[in-house]
Amino acid sequence: MSGQSCTDSEGVTYGIICDTRFSGIVITNSGKKFLLERDEDLKYIEAEMHAEKEKRDFTGTFDNCAGFCDTYDVNSCGGVAFEGGYCMAYDTVTGTFSSVSGLAALRQH
Repeated sequence: MSGQSCTDSEGVTYGIICDTRFSGIVITNSGKKFLLERDEDLKYIEAEMHAEKEKRDFTGTFDNCAGFCDTYDVNSCGGVAFEGGYCMAYDTVTGTFSSVSGLAALRQH
């Protein structure tokens, strides 16, 4: 699947990279944005989101994860990372890092 593209139910196309997570600016449900560049940042972001009851679970499907990103214009949500039923949407993608069973999807313009 890596290197392929998929189109979600809203007709938006995403390029897929397997076993990968993005680094960049993460969007939360409340619109807050956090910088994610390494695994340690992810722990901080998850703690912040749990404290605000913003668990990033979109019924465990990639399509719902992409659907959240679709609610923003392409300049405000550049992609998503989906792993184990949890979703992270990215305002800005700055790079990638390895994440076993992770699925990174870059939104196509």
